[in-house]
Parts: sequence; structure tokens; C-alpha cells
Amino acid sequence: MSNLVKFVSTRLLAAPLLLAICATGVLSPYSAFGEMAARENWACPSTTGTGHAWFAGSGGPNAGVALVIHGLNLRPDKMDAIVRVLTEQGISVLRASLSGHQGSVEPLKRASRLGWLREIHAAYCEARARMPRSPVFLVGYSLGALLPLDLAASFPEAQVRFDRVVLFAPALALTWTARLVNLFRIFDDSFVVPSANFREYRANPEGTPVAGYRAALDSLAALEHSVSRLEDIPTLVIMDPEDVVVSAEGVRQWIAARGLKQWQVMEISARDGTLRANNHHLIIDEPSVGAPTWKRIHDALDAHLSAPATGQAAPGVR
Repeated sequence: MSNLVKFVSTRLLAAPLLLAICATGVLSPYSAFGEMAARENWACPSTTGTGHAWFAGSGGPNAGVALVIHGLNLRPDKMDAIVRVLTEQGISVLRASLSGHQGSVEPLKRASRLGWLREIHAAYCEARARMPRSPVFLVGYSLGALLPLDLAASFPEAQVRFDRVVLFAPALALTWTARLVNLFRIFDDSFVVPSANFREYRANPEGTPVAGYRAALDSLAALEHSVSRLEDIPTLVIMDPEDVVVSAEGVRQWIAARGLKQWQVMEISARDGTLRANNHHLIIDEPSVGAPTWKRIHDALDAHLSAPATGQAAPGVR
């Protein structure tokens, strides 16, 4: 993120114009730059998505099936530490792979909110088809937490319903530094913004096209208007208060303002991780958070996803 801030600062001559444009709402997700919620056909596709990976759990139908979704410009296989926690618990997993995260940056230059929502819907349908009698869980990180919530809340006709949800650093409330990406919305969708994330975690080493950020911000704006269908879903939110991308306090306020009483927050710290200069947004495996914290996360996932419908809070959750 520091690289991003530095990149923006070199273009400060344009800042007054950009801020004026933002203030007038031209960059609103519901302007010409955005995407209105289209009421289209949400029937399950006849073919499965490409790039998704299936991991069979040993627990059978009663253990459930989880849809695991990566973050923006994150390699999908970097979610495998979470996948292992779930399969060890007996849960089967469909690890989704969004377009633009499968070896080429070109599809990411054409990304859109609706396009990604359709891909997640197809992945959900595939998970349902593989285990039709099982509870369906969602485990998402950052963008991968935001998009499926948007889908479930904004498009009831898609009939997406999760029995339990785990959100890692969900992109529901951004820090002021993360909101600087709004400045890039005046550039062409194919313009690539340099990434400050660890290179080995990036799906596209060169960075993230504006289209990806635009789609994410459109999804965040849309979710503001349609949260009622999320109220009764037991949800565990895992966050680091020092996250420089997602505002932990902002997420707490977001939850409280919408009366989401089934949502619980677990705060962790990435300070003990072995990665150098972690921005505290990357909290998806042992290297990013350290062994003791990863054990806490492991235990919390076990408790949350194995709890009965009226289950108690996971250990360490408040």
C-alpha cells in the first residue's frame, strides 16, 4: 500500500480535479462508470467453471461443503492453508478462481462486478450439485468476502444461501489510504496499478488493472443497499486492527449500523508472521500471521463451522 500511496503522490497535480469529480458523484458506482444491478436470468449454468479446484473432505454430506474465494490479485492457491483446515474438519471445498487470476492479467482488464458475481454463482451451483444435501459454507478473503455477500443480498433470484460464513479481512469498510484507488477510476480499465503485496502471493506480478478496483468498489456500493438477507446468517469476521486496507473499526461500525446480531468479530494480529513488512491485511496462512495466531484461527474455524444452528461464539470471539 505504501507503493500505491507513493504512486498517487506523484500525480498530485491532478488531485484537485479528481477530488472535485469524486465530490460531484461522477465516480459513483451508479454513474456511467458503474454498473446497475441487472435483473437477469440466474439459472445455474449447464457447465462448470474453469479454474476452480475441488477438495473432498472425509466428513460426508453432514460435514458440509465450503466455497472458498480469494482476494483481489491473490493467487487462488494461496487460500490452500484455509482449505486444509476445512478438509481436516471433514468439510469438502470448492476453491473458486475468478477470471483474471489464472495466469494472465488480460481478463482482469475486463473485470466487472456482474461478471464476477456470475462466476461466483456458477461456483456456488457447482458446489451445490456436488453435494446437494449438504450445508453450504462461505469462506472468503477481502474481495472474496465482499462479492458473495453482494450476490446473496442483491440478487435474491439467484437463490444463493449460505448456512455459515467466515470472512477474512472483508472489504466492507476501507481505510483512507485504500480509498485512494478511487483516484484511478478516471483511467482506462486496462491501466495497471502497481501492487505492494508480496510477489509470491500475487496472481499478476505486474499489478492490478483499474477494472478490478472498479468492480470491487461497485460491489461495495451495491451491498450498502441490500443487507437484509444477511441478517440471520451466523458469520465469523476475522480482522487485524492494524490492517492498512480494511478498517477494522469501520467494519465493526458497518455491522452494528445494520443490526447484524448473528455476526461476531475475532481480532488477531499479524505481528508474529514471518513475512517482512506485512501490511496486516494478509492474514490467510501461518507465514502471514505466525504459528500461535494461526492456531487460534484454526480453532475458531473448527468451532464456528461445526456449531449447531444456534451455536455459541467461537473461542476468542466477541
